[in-house]
Amino acid sequence: MNVPEIHEYEIGYTAISFDKLYQIAEGLSVNIKVLLPKTRESKKLLSLMDEYREQESLVKSLSEDMKSGKEKVKKAEKIRVAKNLVKAGVSTDVILRASGLTVDELGECEN
Repeated sequence: MNVPEIHEYEIGYTAISFDKLYQIAEGLSVNIKVLLPKTRESKKLLSLMDEYREQESLVKSLSEDMKSGKEKVKKAEKIRVAKNLVKAGVSTDVILRASGLTVDELGECEN
């Protein structure tokens, strides 16, 4: 890009593509938002994009929390069953193989 091209972009004679804007933003190490014209529509669009990113992040966080919660419930259920098996006098080896618990986790069940 040369000085006359830049001047034509600056005064509005030449429209600039988004690809070119992304290249310029990357070259300047700035967000492309800085280079976009400040119209009401673009502000609204940028606001909606930010809102979408926030919601996407929230969904991801909630999804991870749900997965973690399910794993905790599963583990608690295994421990509950193991405790009942210990009370019933079932062999430790059998309980370990059937439940997938570790020796330490089973030891906690016995206490």
